[in-house]
Amino acid sequence: MVDKWVKILPSYPLPFFFALSLVIHAQCPFAQCPKTDNGYNSYRQKVFWWAMQLSDVDGNYTRLRDLLAAGKWKEADEETRSVMLKATGREHEGWLNEDGMSKLSCADLRTVDRLWVEYSKGRFGFSVQKRIYYEEMGRDWEKMGDIVGWRVKGEWLSISSLNYSSDAPTGHLPGCGAWVASLVWGLWSRSADNFYTRLDICNL
Repeated sequence: MVDKWVKILPSYPLPFFFALSLVIHAQCPFAQCPKTDNGYNSYRQKVFWWAMQLSDVDGNYTRLRDLLAAGKWKEADEETRSVMLKATGREHEGWLNEDGMSKLSCADLRTVDRLWVEYSKGRFGFSVQKRIYYEEMGRDWEKMGDIVGWRVKGEWLSISSLNYSSDAPTGHLPGCGAWVASLVWGLWSRSADNFYTRLDICNL
């Protein structure tokens, strides 16, 4: 019966997958989902992955998914930066200006965010950072840096000095969201509202 549905489901529109994945996720998070003999819950994970693969710019998030699943947080951060730049045509510049941020596809931002949230068990992701920035820090960028560990003793860390482990503070990763919008952490306060406003528009 499961195999039958796995074959039929690809014919449904993508919004159906997204809605269905949320229902399945509420019933059975990855970490608690019973596994098959080969360690892969095919029905649950295939439906989730079809939904997570939503993209308005033909983005491919297979590598990001695999890196996150393997707990390779630094490589996943670099891949996230790469796909964001590619999605906006800013690969040559290497960072996002205000216009670039406005071009970030909601579908792609949602895909990246949900992968981070899922594989970090809710600790990392753009939506996690936005919640902290808006609801807990009152849009105070320096307090945001302190609470998520981007700033230590008043000094902003370089992107290479971030804590790329599951023990990092909640919201610490992906670090590239902030970095890619400015080459200097401390100056990114002027761009923070633009980035998080984009997330808000996309209902993240």
